[in-house]
Amino acid sequence: MIPYALILRDFSSWFGEGQIDVDESLDLTAASLEEDDAAMERARLVTRGFLHGRTVRWVGDIGVIVSISVYELNSPMEAQLSVADHRETMHAAGALTESVSATTVIARLPDDDDELVLVSHAHGGFHMTLLTRADPQAIATSALLSIAETQCALLKIPTT
Repeated sequence: MIPYALILRDFSSWFGEGQIDVDESLDLTAASLEEDDAAMERARLVTRGFLHGRTVRWVGDIGVIVSISVYELNSPMEAQLSVADHRETMHAAGALTESVSATTVIARLPDDDDELVLVSHAHGGFHMTLLTRADPQAIATSALLSIAETQCALLKIPTT
């Protein structure tokens, strides 16, 4: 199990005040249900050697929603392949994707008046996914990368 203290919970320095509305440990079944196609996600997680995970969702007073999920997988290679899976899935959904590094991808997908932004990062045996939903003007790439770096520091995972 990924301990409670190792997951970022306060996003106020990036997005102002807000509160946690979801904080859960994830087994394989719960992690599979995080995606619309639970059967496909379960197969992907089994293939990638899912061990366990944790997810937190934070809702900001200005309407920003931040979800962060961290999965521990069997190996660093599986974590990198999981990032590649996300890149392909988001690209197929019509998102604009940008590979920031060999282990980090950012995908942006317009959604009604908001924009969904996914940062997918792997290092070591962990795969971290940061998903935000907000007005496009409220989400700066630098803020998202800063959040990812802060989360990785809690896990003691270097981002480079």
